[in-house]
Formats: sequence, C-alpha cells, structure tokens
Amino acid sequence: MNRHWRVFRQKDPGALLGIAQEALGNGDRAMAASALDRAYGLEPEHREVAGLRQSLLDEMSREHDGVTFRYVPGGYFLMGSERGEADERPVHPVFVKPFWMAETPVDWEWLSRGMGYKPPPWGMPEQGGFRAGFVWEIRQQYCEDATERASDWHNHYYEAIGEEAWPYRPQRPAVSHGYGQKPVVAVHLDEALEFCQRTRTRLPSEAEWEKAARGGLIQQRYAWGEEPATQDRCDFHRFEAFSLLPSRRFPANGYGLFHLCGGVWEWTSTGYDALAYRGKWSFGLARQRVVRGGCWADCAEAVTVSFRNSRPTEGPANPNQGLRVCLAGINSQEKPGKVRMV
Repeated sequence: MNRHWRVFRQKDPGALLGIAQEALGNGDRAMAASALDRAYGLEPEHREVAGLRQSLLDEMSREHDGVTFRYVPGGYFLMGSERGEADERPVHPVFVKPFWMAETPVDWEWLSRGMGYKPPPWGMPEQGGFRAGFVWEIRQQYCEDATERASDWHNHYYEAIGEEAWPYRPQRPAVSHGYGQKPVVAVHLDEALEFCQRTRTRLPSEAEWEKAARGGLIQQRYAWGEEPATQDRCDFHRFEAFSLLPSRRFPANGYGLFHLCGGVWEWTSTGYDALAYRGKWSFGLARQRVVRGGCWADCAEAVTVSFRNSRPTEGPANPNQGLRVCLAGINSQEKPGKVRMV
C-alpha cells in the first residue's frame, strides 16, 4: 500500500500532523503538504495543522509569466457528489500528482500578451475574420475592468481609444482603463490550447480542476464550504446585470485560488462522458470537452465544485467561456488497480 493511500485512509488529524512533521524532517515537502492537506480536510479548525499547511503552501507557490501559481498537493480525494446531477455520481477516490494552478482565470491582458496580440482593447488576431470580430466585441463589453454593465463599453471605448464613440458623449474626464482584473470571455478551445503552448502552461484535467476547487475541504458543495452561494462569495445569478466582476473581489479558497465558482466556465483537458464516473464509457459526446465552475449568469446549482458541463471542441466560442491554466510538465496520473482518472 503506497504512502498516499495510507494518508487517504488515515482519519486522525494528529497522526497526519506527525506524518507531515516527519516528512519535513526528511526534506520531503510534497509528502508533508499531502498529509497536512488531508488533516486540514478532516479538521479545518485545527490551528496547528492549518497554520503549518498554509505556510507550506505559500512557500511552495511559483511565479511564471508574471502570474502566481498556487501549489495543489498530490494525493487521493473524493471526486463527485451524491447530491448533484446523475453524471456527478458515484463519489469515488481519485489520485492526482501535485501541480501548480494559476491564482485566477486568464484575463484579457495576459491572453493578449501570451498570444502576441496587440494590448487590449485591440487584443485579437490580425486576420481573424467574422468569428474574431464577434469575439472582440464580446470581450469589449465584458472584460474591461471598470465596466459595470455590458452596454457601458461604448463609453469606455471612447475613453480607451481617445475618440468619441457616436452617439455617446461621456460627461467625465478621459481615464486609462485596464483589462487585467476580470476573466477573459469567449475563449475557443483552439485559442486556449495555443495560449497554453505559447506560455508553457496547460489546461487542468477535470480531476485536477475539482481537487483544486475544493481547496482541501472534503465533500463540500462550494470552494468555501457548505454555506449557501451568495453574491458576496461568488459571481453568479446575475444574468440581469450583464457584467462580470473582478476575480479577486471574492475570497480565495484553501489553496489560495480565486473565482473557481462562478465568473466564467473554465476549459479542462478531459473529454466529456456522462457515464465516466460509473466506469462505463459511452463515447456518445466524443466531440465535447468538460468545462467547470459555472458562470456569472448561472444558478447556485451550476457553480458547485462537482457540477459537470461540456462544450463542443468545434464551432463558435461561447460568450461565457474562459480558461485557467496549470504549469506545464506536472501532470496528473491514475494509480493502476485503484482508481480511474477522469
């Protein structure tokens, strides 16, 4: 029985703290982080465990391309939910290797820089055709930091490019707007994959995404726990507002990751199959990729950490689709004979 399986089977936070301290004494920070993560999930209020775990996770974070990537410990976790939709069942143990995930979804500034586009508000391919024009218009409406409603973009457009956008005449001084606080929208899978290739990052697997979203908590509905979804905790149920909120407006989860519930749907590297958790591969939606997290326009049931959705790999970009990336070179792995990675 491997060490990670023993940690997963352990129910005593004190014993897990001892395993972590022994691992730290041997210079094995990865094993220590895994043991502390399990202990935290069992007893989040355990002060010594929570303090040592947070200190270690902070120490193990990385900077890449001007962005902070948070460390997610490896090990087994319980994936799925018995309270969700049929494709979220049954709950089952899954093993993932440790990985690093970006603190926030990719924003328009980072996307433009990584893809070699002009800076926003002109951050699109030079020769993009009609589809690129539609995507550019959607991003104009939702991705500018100060926009409070999609229709506001006409006023901000005037200020951003230094021209008057007829028929609007804003009665305020021109200011410089940013595009680095909100998730970028309307991201097609092809663009997401090219961005990853150019920036030496990758999309998370579905299992990695769910483990990261849980933040070390065990079988909780949301990234923050069991408390109901509110607009103080995540960006959801705001269809009538027609706007996105900044990613860092909401508290980070237990791994230091922001905006995993709500905001925009996030691509994963996993193909969607409704029967995957049951070990029965139907291949009925082979052209679909799993997307996770829900978006600003969705209800509370769609922004849980276990809710599964899918998007076609071809066709136009969905206006509510974004992405979050992991550092390349650190991949999840299934444990033969134990679980299937999904």
